[in-house]
Amino acid sequence: VDAPPGPLQCALWAPAARCCRGGKGGAVVVYCHGNSSCRAEVTQCLRVACLLGCATLAMDCGGSGASAGDHVTLGLREARDVAAVAAYARRALGFDRVALWGRSMGAVASILAAAEREPNISCVVADSAFASLAQLCSELVGRATRSAMGLSDREAAAAASIASDIGVGDPSKRHEETVDDSEDDSDEGDDASDASFDVSEAAAAPPAWRRVLNGAVTPERRVVAASPPATATPPPPRAAFSPSAWLATSAASAIEEPLAKAVRERVVARAGFDVRCVRATTAAEGLGYSGVALLCVSALGDRVTPASHPRAICERHARGVAARKREAGRTAPSARADVVFCAGDHNAPRPLRAHVAVLEFLAVHLLGWAPRDADALARTLRRTYSGAKLRAPPWVRSRPRPPPAPRPPAPAP
Repeated sequence: VDAPPGPLQCALWAPAARCCRGGKGGAVVVYCHGNSSCRAEVTQCLRVACLLGCATLAMDCGGSGASAGDHVTLGLREARDVAAVAAYARRALGFDRVALWGRSMGAVASILAAAEREPNISCVVADSAFASLAQLCSELVGRATRSAMGLSDREAAAAASIASDIGVGDPSKRHEETVDDSEDDSDEGDDASDASFDVSEAAAAPPAWRRVLNGAVTPERRVVAASPPATATPPPPRAAFSPSAWLATSAASAIEEPLAKAVRERVVARAGFDVRCVRATTAAEGLGYSGVALLCVSALGDRVTPASHPRAICERHARGVAARKREAGRTAPSARADVVFCAGDHNAPRPLRAHVAVLEFLAVHLLGWAPRDADALARTLRRTYSGAKLRAPPWVRSRPRPPPAPRPPAPAP
């Protein structure tokens, strides 16, 4: 597929009937891999598409695999690659329904591409997506700083909580609020360079959802009161206040912002883009406004993109849906954003629960199945498949186990 800075290498798996008759139409799932990976990553997801009768088009992003490029941008320019491959699937291969499925960097690129560059997308599956690259960098820098000072995440959280209760304050909270406020204030697209996700090339015209949201929606600052119900279990006992832990946390928080700024400047010098331009939350709001369904997959043991990231993406998706309903009323297309939590970490193979949830999601939003039929298929798969069997490529058939070798006779006494 032709795309700057060079051609993208792709691989297509299609149903045999479609290939034999050379037909047009049908559904395709465009898969975008994560950082430091390639299109071979899709082999764990092929059987899901095959069970639905869909084709799968996997790609090597620019700077990865066999495609041209010197470096990756963790979603910014990869969104352009995803949009180019999706357009190629429609124009050259003749598919009329396209879904995007990405993991980590590919998940963010899929969200950005569906919201900004390729409007005719049926649905998006985002596995381990981060809310914004600036927030991810700040969290990784903070975790590394606290680890260098001998603090665990639990000790740092306990020290920050107790310090805020006694009125001392938590310096790390100030940095988190700064990141969130800058993201919320810049999400409305006042700056022309922020309105386009690629700072080197300005979009000819912003999409409709961004034009409407810029003038019709103001940032909502919602504070959810932590009021437990009457039947809630009592909270666990507080840890004892440790002045040394709080001092270490304060020192780590004081140097987090300069270190995060140094990381941003280094990325600009080496790769030519600002990490603050990669915001999946902003694009997710556009997906909700456009009526594109979104499914986020998150691992419970993920320390790179914890549960707060997919939840923030889904919340912004809901804001876009609400904005569209306020504008168009009941005639607005309705789309949902859900999160599926599963066992594992950021790079672990996804278990049966996650793959069945993705299969059910694609059946409803890509193929137009009734939810009842998709649920029946999901129940059948849970009884038939295991996680390893569903992750295996279609050409790997399960073989019966060989009989155990006979034990040697016991030695004579």
